[in-house]
Amino acid sequence: MNPFVGSQRVLEIINLSRYYACRPSVLMGLEEPYDAFCFDEACAFIGMKMENDEQPKFKVRYSSFKELYKNYS
Repeated sequence: MNPFVGSQRVLEIINLSRYYACRPSVLMGLEEPYDAFCFDEACAFIGMKMENDEQPKFKVRYSSFKELYKNYS
C-alpha cells in the first residue's frame, strides 16, 4: 500500500493551521505562490482523508538494505 504522507511532521502543520486559522503555507513561510498553493492543497487532501477516518500511511525510510530486510525476516 502506498503512503500518502511523506512525514509525520505535516500533521503538526495541519493541526497548527487549523488552530490558528491560517494556511499551512503561511506557517511554513512559503513565499512562492504556486509552491504555497500546492502545499496547501496537499495539506487539505491529507486533512480530508483523516476526516473520513482514513489513517495516514507514512513513508518509511531505511538507511540500508540490511535495515529494510529486517522487516521481511
